[in-house]
Amino acid sequence: MSTALRLTITSMITFMILFLIVRIVFSVGMRDIPFLEALVSLETWLPIVIFGAFYGLIMFFINKKKYPEG
Repeated sequence: MSTALRLTITSMITFMILFLIVRIVFSVGMRDIPFLEALVSLETWLPIVIFGAFYGLIMFFINKKKYPEG
């Protein structure tokens, strides 16, 4: 696996985990939704997947410029 792809996957997973934590804290704290309902809600996961995909795509091209091998 190339360095660019490895860095992209690592940063994308980190981004998605942090975003998930923020979304759940916001959902539970601001709107009084139970924790498990916030965890399985489509409202929580859809933005994480969409933003994670865009973030991963941008990071891949940035990392591909930095590490052109492979």
